[in-house]
Amino acid sequence: MLSARTETTVLAPVPIDEEARRTAQIYAANGEPLTMQAAGCFTGRTNDKETSTVGNTLYTFYTVVAWCASGNTVTSASLRDAGGETQTPGWRYEGVTASDGGVVANEARAYASHRFILGAGPWDVITADECLRARRTADGTGLSDRTCGIF
Repeated sequence: MLSARTETTVLAPVPIDEEARRTAQIYAANGEPLTMQAAGCFTGRTNDKETSTVGNTLYTFYTVVAWCASGNTVTSASLRDAGGETQTPGWRYEGVTASDGGVVANEARAYASHRFILGAGPWDVITADECLRARRTADGTGLSDRTCGIF
């Protein structure tokens, strides 16, 4: 029932405005992935999960950053969404306890702190606060880490 391993997945950027959709179509027509000097606004989702020592998934959670870019510059960024769920009896998801988003060092960053609690009967035995930060560069490259904050 205790966490032993984490697994992070960074998903491809998704266009959210017309300019970004045009950019994505150009790259798709050329058979290239959407990693370019971006023009427009996009979202990028990062998923994470905690597994136990025996390999079962305890809980999963995600953070989504929204950003706009023009050429080599990230012009704006914010937290778009964050959430989680439990997959092992005894654990429950309490929600996001802190979050922020913005542009730091020409990189879009958004984080959320997710709270999970392991209960036994009427008692809370373990509280796990899991931070997950989604990061994107101007070219759409996805990065992530477990930092609580955008700096």
